[in-house]
Amino acid sequence: MKFALLIALLATSAFLRAGSPSSASSSVFIVVASSRAEETPISVTVPANYLAVEIRIESDETDWSIKLAGIEAARRELAAAAAQQNFRLRIDRALIFQPRYQKLSFSSSSGSGGQHDAYSDILLLAPIDEKTDLVPLVGRIHSLVTGLKSAKKVSVISGSLFLALENPESHRADLLAKIRAHVELTSRALANAASVTVTGLDGPLRLRQSGERQISVYLPFQAAYTDSVGDNK
Repeated sequence: MKFALLIALLATSAFLRAGSPSSASSSVFIVVASSRAEETPISVTVPANYLAVEIRIESDETDWSIKLAGIEAARRELAAAAAQQNFRLRIDRALIFQPRYQKLSFSSSSGSGGQHDAYSDILLLAPIDEKTDLVPLVGRIHSLVTGLKSAKKVSVISGSLFLALENPESHRADLLAKIRAHVELTSRALANAASVTVTGLDGPLRLRQSGERQISVYLPFQAAYTDSVGDNK
């Protein structure tokens, strides 16, 4: 059976890097869990490390220098306020420009003068554990965002909530052990299939939300079982 060889050839996965707002040099690996993900029979469920909140800083200012300065000032103010609350920030998209549209009855057309909106997307990461009361925590985050004193025509808007996990790679060994046990058990149930081919083990780990503060770590692997006459199962 080539299962052990497949595990030995696993590649290292690349994950999103999240830095502390107080130090650009210090960083940890943090991945946000989606509430919508593929179903898989095998996963490792672990407690989430963070509650992540999407935050967008956008500007409707027409002057480019004022627009950019306003977004950067709001970002610095957000970082300072987050550090006081022991929150982390991760910049998802540093600066995006898009055409400003005017909504019409059944269509959209570009605004006059070729004006553009600009925005920056940030994740605010609040540490949590099994004792954290999530409702007051969300209230603290909301108060932090609404309390920012951004420049005129600069908006700071909070969006969706997610759970996030620090260094998911630390759970890869446990997950692979569960997958191996699952494959071996299935092989025995199929009257000891002559060979098993497992694919997908070298991909990046994926996360999905599982409960109020739990995250399931999984790999969308596939296993093909071949009997002695060459039929796949």
